[in-house]
Amino acid sequence: MLPDLIALRHDLHQHPERGFDTAGTRMRVAKWLSDHGVTAIENETLESALFVTVEGIRPGPTNALRADMDALPMTDASGAPYASQTPGCAHTCGHDGHTTWLAGALAALQAENDFPGRVLGIFQPAEEIGTGAMAVVKAGALRKYDVREIYGMHAEPSVDAGKMGFKVGPMQAAADFFYVTIEGKGGHGARPQMAVDPIPCGAELVGALQTVVTRRIDPTQPVVISVCSFVAGSTPACNVIPATAELSGTVRTFDAETRKKVRAEMAKTVKAVAEAHGCVGSLRIEDFGNPVINHPETTAFARAAADELYGEGTGVDFPLTMGGEDFSEYQAVVPGTMIRFGVRDAKHQASLHHPKFDFNDRVLGGAATFLAETVRKRLAMLAD
Repeated sequence: MLPDLIALRHDLHQHPERGFDTAGTRMRVAKWLSDHGVTAIENETLESALFVTVEGIRPGPTNALRADMDALPMTDASGAPYASQTPGCAHTCGHDGHTTWLAGALAALQAENDFPGRVLGIFQPAEEIGTGAMAVVKAGALRKYDVREIYGMHAEPSVDAGKMGFKVGPMQAAADFFYVTIEGKGGHGARPQMAVDPIPCGAELVGALQTVVTRRIDPTQPVVISVCSFVAGSTPACNVIPATAELSGTVRTFDAETRKKVRAEMAKTVKAVAEAHGCVGSLRIEDFGNPVINHPETTAFARAAADELYGEGTGVDFPLTMGGEDFSEYQAVVPGTMIRFGVRDAKHQASLHHPKFDFNDRVLGGAATFLAETVRKRLAMLAD
């Protein structure tokens, strides 16, 4: 099946889609699954997702496997012959690989369905904008299919290919996006006294927001505030002071109270710095997702399954990371585990969200097999 998996992955990589606009991806995945004997496929529960079921030969519970399908608004600089054909859109986070290894796992389970219960494959949209998993949950998919547990897996370029990262409890941070608008008064660059320049206000605010972390939050709490964009004025207009400036970025936390305090302190900082410059500042924060907190039992089982399948030491300890993942929305409903699957080798060194990142085809077979065998073994244990 590996050549077919690689062909699917390359097809998905060439045709990335963002957010909930996943029609082409769904079509390609559904056709591939049908060609490999998996036909119980529906998207009536949520149009932008695919829900795929594989029935075992005996009664038992339902466990879910989840993959995210969406890409990022980036340029593909991988140089691969199957590079993105969609300008400004690329699979630089490995979701093409996630989708492919789940398709492979479902095909393997369909070919040998000697297990109790049922496996639900969730092909989820909109992970990169943080709202896809919640849409699946709100659509009632976990209730509809009576899901007992859920497992997800993400490509990890900091872990060697052939290894898998596991962590019980908190693993990935709550992630929020923030947007700051600074309103001043435009004018001539030669007469700054007649304008209210939002640019020095924004520049000061970039530094001032860091003091929220270093001076107003308990240093034992992991917190990140990153300003990731600063837009003001126009490059050709070298003598024009703009009327507004806009900043955006992300906040990462683990503790709920710390999350609230960071938001309150950021709002105070934006208001105070803007007023000091004679500007008006506003802050908008969007929730991306809650912390990924892995269930002890499902995580221990998956790690033991990795070692049993591929040898002692396949499962390695994975450190706390400030990266976000909306898989947390499923974990708020049922026990679940997120696994970081290693993809690093000599040819695959780029980090996630880097324009040169390309998924490592070498791991597809092992990852698909791991998912299939783990859920097969787990259902057998739960049914006993």
